[in-house]
Amino acid sequence: MRELTASLVGNPLHEQINVTVFMEGLRVGPARTQLFRVQASTLEEAIQLALQEEYSHRQARTPAPA
Repeated sequence: MRELTASLVGNPLHEQINVTVFMEGLRVGPARTQLFRVQASTLEEAIQLALQEEYSHRQARTPAPA
């Protein structure tokens, strides 16, 4: 992801466009829903929020050890 961002240095896209494209690429689920609610302002923030939400969702679905 950092390589993609670095390659856009010469002619960067507006940050909101990057966030929107990232959100469109996510499958429908908890991460995409959370990003829609929070409305991240940067691509880095959007990625971090998506990772946190996916982790939380996975932890909630994992059965507790007996």
